Amino acid sequence: MKSFKDIRKIASYTVLFTPLIILAFELSLGVGSTYFKRNSRSIFNSSVGYNSLNRTTFDTITGWRHNCDFSLVHMDNPNDIICNRHGFAKTPYISEKISSDTTLGILLLGNSVAMGEGLYSRDNKLTFASQLETSLRSKDNQIDLINAAYSGYNSWQEHAETVRYLNSYILYNDLPKLSLIVSFGGIQDFWNFIRLLANNSIIEENLSNYKNANGLMIHNT
Repeated sequence: MKSFKDIRKIASYTVLFTPLIILAFELSLGVGSTYFKRNSRSIFNSSVGYNSLNRTTFDTITGWRHNCDFSLVHMDNPNDIICNRHGFAKTPYISEKISSDTTLGILLLGNSVAMGEGLYSRDNKLTFASQLETSLRSKDNQIDLINAAYSGYNSWQEHAETVRYLNSYILYNDLPKLSLIVSFGGIQDFWNFIRLLANNSIIEENLSNYKNANGLMIHNT
């Protein structure tokens, strides 16, 4: 049986070293994130296939997401999909917490179709999400749609974005409590599954690699 002196020593070491371990972990994540950001341009451009280096950036949870560095906005491409301050594709309407009790928040998830790729316009006015929000608000002006979709996202990444939203929306005055979650996707899961069936080498390489879910959870880059 440990003496009181031993217990006090263990407690002291725990109080002393736990913050240091956490700090070291945070620093290593920061260094790793910086490294991936520096190398993400070539990875995403060649492997994922996004044709604009400025649209995509590394994300530690989902692997990639919309690059909202507004200093990278090109004047010769004024119609690219733009972000709001939360990193989502901007929609016409933004609610405020003062009306949160009556606001009907809708979280839209999916891939490039839901994000609005191919329907670029100034201020994202012609994107699928913007058109949907405008149409819904013509019937009920309490609706606020949040566009959390992004190119290449599968259902696993949609889930990650949902969890991220639910953990953070309470901290901001312009993000509503959700009344509905819409997954306008699924095609990425289908494509990844077809690639898996069509390429035996992928099965052989990843059969024992659970963390990548045989390529179905997230892109192997």
